[in-house]
This record gives sequence, C-alpha cells and structure tokens, in this order.
Amino acid sequence: MRTAKKEVIGVIGGCGPHAGIMLAENIFRQTLAGSDQEHLPMLLSSMPDQIPDRTAFILGDADENPACAIASIILQMEAQGVTVAGIACNTSHAPIIYHTIQGILHAARSEVKLLHMIEETMYFLEEHFRQAKRIGVLATDGTYKTGLYEYALQQHGFNYIKPPADFQHKYIHQCIYDKKYGIKCQSAPVTPQAMEIMEKAVQYYRDKGAEALVLGCTEFSLALNRSTVFDIPVIDSTKVMARALIREAAPHKLCQLNYHQLTV
Repeated sequence: MRTAKKEVIGVIGGCGPHAGIMLAENIFRQTLAGSDQEHLPMLLSSMPDQIPDRTAFILGDADENPACAIASIILQMEAQGVTVAGIACNTSHAPIIYHTIQGILHAARSEVKLLHMIEETMYFLEEHFRQAKRIGVLATDGTYKTGLYEYALQQHGFNYIKPPADFQHKYIHQCIYDKKYGIKCQSAPVTPQAMEIMEKAVQYYRDKGAEALVLGCTEFSLALNRSTVFDIPVIDSTKVMARALIREAAPHKLCQLNYHQLTV
C-alpha cells in the first residue's frame, strides 16, 4: 500500500535574517498542535551571505540576480524533503527575480510548490478586507519601483495609494536600509529613529484616507505596533504567507483565523 507523501515546509530566509525567523515563528503560532511532535516538519534556510541584495539588483546598483542563489537554496532544500516553500522577502517576488527562480526550478525538474507572497496577500485582502478600497503599502524602493503591489492591487480591484518617490525613499525605504538607524543594521530593538519615521509613514497614509495598510517588506513588523498604526488595520504579508504554507502542507492543521495574529 502506498503511503501519502509527507509534506515538508521550506522557509527561504536570509533576506534579511530576521525575515525567515519571523515566517517560521508565525507558522508555529498558526499551527494546531498539542505537542512538539504535532507541529509540521519544516526546514529554515538562512544564508544571507549567499543571497545578493534584491533591491540593489532591481535598482541597477548590482549585477548579480539573487534568483540564482535563491533557486539553488530551494533545490538543496528539496533534496532534504521540502515539498512546499515560501521566500521570506517581498522584493524577491519582482518578476525579474521570481520568474528567473521559476525558470531554474523548472529546468531542474523541481516539484517544489513555491508560493507567491504578494498573490497570497491579495487573496487575503479579497476574502477579509474587500470593503477596504484604498490601500497603502509599506515597501522597499525595489518593490515600490517595480510596481509589485501597485499592479497586484489594481488587478484585484483595490485602489493603491502611491506616495511620492522622495517620501517613499526618505520615510519608508530608509526605515529598513539606513546604515545608522535602519532595521537591517539594528533590529533588536529597532532604533527610536526608525520608529519615528515609521510613524510618519503611517500618518501619511492615514491622512490620504487609507482603509488598510499592507506590510510589503517582511521586516516592517519589527517597527510597527498598535501605538503607531492608529485605527488602520495593518496586514502583515509574512503572517499571511505563514497561513498559506500551512494550508498547502496540512490544511487540517491550520488554526482558526485570528485577526490579532494576522494584523499588527
């Protein structure tokens, strides 16, 4: 008698290092389990030294496509049993990166099911926040300039609130990338400077009539809390991806939807 294929979740982290840890942690938190043994099998790869910066590549400041390293990591994880995987990085889903990853996996005859973080976030918005028509997105310059969320939101019937490029760079992107106070250089705890400019970014969207905000970078949740988001629901794409991975691996293990777990 054939036994059912064992589903193993793969988390591609290292983009940056905290992102993979947060995705794995959210998978644990949203899995129905009464003991260690009842949790889902998972492999977390965090190889930041192997994966070139995604935004730098998209903006033309680096030549090496991160897709090659990410695809190689996925294939290595597949060899260890991974069947369904997610990349803990929104910017990695830019077509120039994501489609290249898919091409490499296809050429290698990979059977891993690779989920798409932005599309999963759109499905979640459609199902649970359909009434929120005006959506703001907190993202890196790479995600902003490729129009990842702008295009996806429009395709799914939402209105995207697009901040001016100078505001995007100064008050959103720099919260992640600034060499002195950005989350990539200091995340535990996040610096007061990063918290302050994040509050300004949220206030901007509030003033523009945003009915919901999407965290379009996996590290923004480190800088946001209920005291900074005012009365706007904030959807964390990392948490949405965690639920999607559980759904694909073992839907019966997916805990009941809890908005406090999925939003900031």
